[in-house]
This record gives sequence, structure tokens and C-alpha cells, in this order.
Amino acid sequence: MSSAASAMKFPDAVHRSQGWLRRFMFRWLALYLLLYNSDGMLMLLPGLKWVGHLWDQLGEVVVLWVGKHLLHLSQQIATDTCWTRPR
Repeated sequence: MSSAASAMKFPDAVHRSQGWLRRFMFRWLALYLLLYNSDGMLMLLPGLKWVGHLWDQLGEVVVLWVGKHLLHLSQQIATDTCWTRPR
């Protein structure tokens, strides 16, 4: 039985099978955009610049860990030139 024929017989099953993928992609995109923009959003709020600096430090730790453990780089990544914000 072709997928078109099964979609005609069982439209709810096809809709449900595509629904989880849609929800997953939406949640992944929302989380990505939230994390990507969180640094800029925190800098706009008065008194929260210290959180932005903590976020930068966490980013450096993550970059160094990924370079060492996942990419198996022989040299450490230079993180002092990676960031655009002046220190």
C-alpha cells in the first residue's frame, strides 16, 4: 500500500507522525534562538552585565572542552581573539 493510499485511509495517523517532528523542530529552533540572543538581551537590562560576563566565561569553557574532547585538537584554541566584546 502506498503512502498516499494510507494517508487517504488513515489521515490522523499521518498527521500524528508528522506532528512530533514539527514540535521537535520548533522547540529546537526556539531554544537555539533563545540561547543565541540571550547575551544581547541580558546586556540591555540594567545591572545584569555580570550575567553577560558569566555567559562569556561559560562560552570559553565550552569552546575549550569541545576542542579538546570532541575535536581532539593538539593545540588549545585561542579564546582571547574569538569574542567581539571588549574585556
